[in-house]
Amino acid sequence: MTTIVIAPDAFKGTATTHDAAAYLAEGIAEALPDAELVLVPMADGGEGTASCFDGTPVTLPTTDAAGHHRRGRPTHRGHLHVQRRRRGGSLH
Repeated sequence: MTTIVIAPDAFKGTATTHDAAAYLAEGIAEALPDAELVLVPMADGGEGTASCFDGTPVTLPTTDAAGHHRRGRPTHRGHLHVQRRRRGGSLH
C-alpha cells in the first residue's frame, strides 16, 4: 500500500491549513483510492500556526518588541503554548 503524507500550509484568504489538507486528500483519494493518506497540517509561523495545535485560544497581556502593552492570543494545550511573535514579544 502506498502512504502519502499531505502537509500543506494555508492558502491565505482561500483555505486554512486544515482545509487545504482536506481538499488535497479528497483529490488524491479520488485518483489513488487504495493509498493511505496521512494529513499533517503545517504552518510557517504566521496566522495559521496556532490552529495547527488544536488547543484553546486565550487572551493575555503582553508587550511587543518596542515595549508597548498589547493583548496576545496564544493557543495552549497542556503545557504547550503557541504565540505569534508579531502579536506579542513576551507574555506576562
